[in-house]
Amino acid sequence: MKTHFSLCQFKKYMANLVLILLPFSLAGAQSFAALTVESAGQQTFDIATNTTYLPDGGKIIDETAKLSLTGTNITYQEGTYIEAMGADVQGEFGSLQSPHMLITIPEQTLRAEAVTLNYKNLVVTADSIIIHLGPDIAKLSGNVQSDDPNFSSSSLVINLKTGFGLILSPFSYVNGPLVLKQESSDKNLQLSPIDNGDGTVNYQASSVIDQGLLESLGPYLNP
Repeated sequence: MKTHFSLCQFKKYMANLVLILLPFSLAGAQSFAALTVESAGQQTFDIATNTTYLPDGGKIIDETAKLSLTGTNITYQEGTYIEAMGADVQGEFGSLQSPHMLITIPEQTLRAEAVTLNYKNLVVTADSIIIHLGPDIAKLSGNVQSDDPNFSSSSLVINLKTGFGLILSPFSYVNGPLVLKQESSDKNLQLSPIDNGDGTVNYQASSVIDQGLLESLGPYLNP
């Protein structure tokens, strides 16, 4: 026996079908363009706002950028933002940990608080960080600290592709018996990676700043 639907009945039927199938389609991992979202537990999706909630945490993987973000609580709105608590980002550059992280997708920026950046044998802590994801330029601000090389500063701006950066004054830099302190706002240090020849790098700071580096990082020195 054939059943005939009016247009109104058909629309209502399809709407109900979507609501029935939605929980099954959200189980496991789901791909949004180049992103894959993996839930560590409960997962809900708000179809009205296109927002995914992972209250038990999970992982978001960007296959194109070769980045993964793990968090204890994640909110993701497709094409708009990713917000994570207890965040840990792993990538080719190294890793970044923060209790609170926000990625704004249209602006292609990552902002985080109370951060630890582990970048190719350079470990830096700071009150906050902003990473411009297109050019891969990071600015760490507030109580910036590193043990090797041994420095503390107001800010550090670093190119995550090359490893070259600028330590912004005021700063304190310790190199063996040498202690260099600077309070003047126009006196900075250049941070340079030194290849050890075995696949690892160390870093050194210098008061001689390459003009090309200053020009490339200049737009990111101020907030």
